[in-house]
Amino acid sequence: MVFVSNYINGKGQDDALEAFARIARCFPDAELAFFGGDMGLAKNRAYRLRLQERAQQLGLSNRVVFHGFIKDPQSELADAYLALNFSANESFSMTVLEASGAGLPVIATRCGGPEEIVEDGVTGLLVPVGDTDAMAEAMQQLLRDPHRAAGMGVAGRLRVMEHFSADEFRRNVLSALKF
Repeated sequence: MVFVSNYINGKGQDDALEAFARIARCFPDAELAFFGGDMGLAKNRAYRLRLQERAQQLGLSNRVVFHGFIKDPQSELADAYLALNFSANESFSMTVLEASGAGLPVIATRCGGPEEIVEDGVTGLLVPVGDTDAMAEAMQQLLRDPHRAAGMGVAGRLRVMEHFSADEFRRNVLSALKF
């Protein structure tokens, strides 16, 4: 599983870590990879350090990896099974859009932007903000059913191409401007 987001309190990496801890024993081959930067802020570096310490406390330091910022996440997304986004709020989520566009099923919180991209039960699963039980259950569902997960990934990629492509954006802008 992959989680692409800067290390900022409120982005949900802490929830992802707690949810993963609940399912880790049932899925001994599952791993969680975080990618993100700290934006040069001490509070974000401290948040990442707390996440790393918590992973160690949970006995997951060999299955949870904390990477730095990546300019182009496509190579990491290409190797992932599913993507997570557990933000407390998002006006729009480029990371969810990129993950769906890469053909990954996405588990995301109902926090605004992801709800515009993820079609619940079709392209991924939406869960309540802060509900680590629901997050863990969603992870279990997709890890237990690779066929369903793959189908959601395909549907997500098609949805992105149909609704969020540059051509679709251009058509919408021209229509709004009545050209």
